[in-house]
Amino acid sequence: MRDDDESGPWTKEGKEWIKKLGLTMQYPEGHLEALVYREREKNSKREEEEQQEEGFAGPRASKGKWKQK
Repeated sequence: MRDDDESGPWTKEGKEWIKKLGLTMQYPEGHLEALVYREREKNSKREEEEQQEEGFAGPRASKGKWKQK
């Protein structure tokens, strides 16, 4: 529960109020660059995993060496 009269910024009224005032988000210096760096790292790891999976044949792709009785 909020103790002020203004709507919370996550509500429809709050978002309209923010837009009406022309407020924008302000980030600390280097924050956005860090987000871009993290996203690139995540994507490169995902690409590496996909490349490794492409080379993996899987357990049922080839016949095993065990003999059936």
